[in-house]
Amino acid sequence: MAPLLGRPSFEERLAQALEDVGPPIALGRPNEVLPRAGFSRHYVVDDDWQHVLSGFLAKAGWVVFLLAKRTPNLEWEIRAAMRQTNRLRVLVVMPERPQTDADTAVIRAYVERHFGVATSVIQDSTAALIFAGEQQPLQILCPSADFSSENQVKAIQKAVIKLDIIHRIDTFPNNRAPSTSKDLTDTIKILPLAGVLYALPMTAIQYLSTKSLFLAAISGAILGLFFAIAIFVFVIIVTHFRSLGLKDRRDWFDGELVLRSGFANLMMTGLAEGGMLYLTNMRLRFVAHRAGAFVADRTYGLEAMRIVEPARLSGVFPNLLRVGFVDGRAASFVVHRRDDWVRHLSTVIANLRSAQA
Repeated sequence: MAPLLGRPSFEERLAQALEDVGPPIALGRPNEVLPRAGFSRHYVVDDDWQHVLSGFLAKAGWVVFLLAKRTPNLEWEIRAAMRQTNRLRVLVVMPERPQTDADTAVIRAYVERHFGVATSVIQDSTAALIFAGEQQPLQILCPSADFSSENQVKAIQKAVIKLDIIHRIDTFPNNRAPSTSKDLTDTIKILPLAGVLYALPMTAIQYLSTKSLFLAAISGAILGLFFAIAIFVFVIIVTHFRSLGLKDRRDWFDGELVLRSGFANLMMTGLAEGGMLYLTNMRLRFVAHRAGAFVADRTYGLEAMRIVEPARLSGVFPNLLRVGFVDGRAASFVVHRRDDWVRHLSTVIANLRSAQA
């Protein structure tokens, strides 16, 4: 929410910068009439706030501490966060400038007391700290010549987005395929539904033939079971051979990291080519199966992408990923979990443009 008058506050700018990695949420003060602009406020009664906050900490992608206002409750929150969460996702934001030398000394002593970071480690240009396991924290630095609140937020945004992506990165060695356990888990979840959906029309057909509801139900159940088993066997076979069934699978660049991968169909005029779609830190790559007749390997540069949007296959099925390029061309892919593909690809492109700015 933007202010009615004046410039956005530091919290507003920081909340907007962190939206790319998740919705920023904070606990509101019970006695405030209107929520402050910035992080979305969640209100609870005084007796429940610690329980509610513990639930948030267990689910949060990042835990952010703003050290501008230090209260006894903040001390409890720090202890709870450092005890419950993955320390790689704890972001400690230093107060915005200007500060006096006395204020700086107080802040550094507070960080040392509650986060275990020696005051000598913190630099004058430190915008924020990110904790990585039990080691000393990563420091996000601003240009010392221009430590403005705007530059502080920009530095935090670049570092958080980059680390959020790296945290999900699965490196792709040239002689290995990505893990397939997730695909199998997703398939197993839908097998009962697939069996039931197949069994219902089969039961109806059997009933029309036999006029016996009992026999029709038994036949439909057996056919549904065999249908589910057939799907499971098919997915097992495809999953097992996909690492062997890709064209030009070894052609990866030095330093290329796969951020996301999955089965996909490349849609062409009147045709669809099956294969694997890879989102890396350098490009979007489609690699066809060896049985494919049309496309072996196709690469799409991230810097050439103008728009990434969800679409519907045949105007009905919500599984189409559409990418538009600056030269007017477009590419469409049928993918599983389309919205996740859109979000991850959009984040990588935004991060690339931010780094180039």
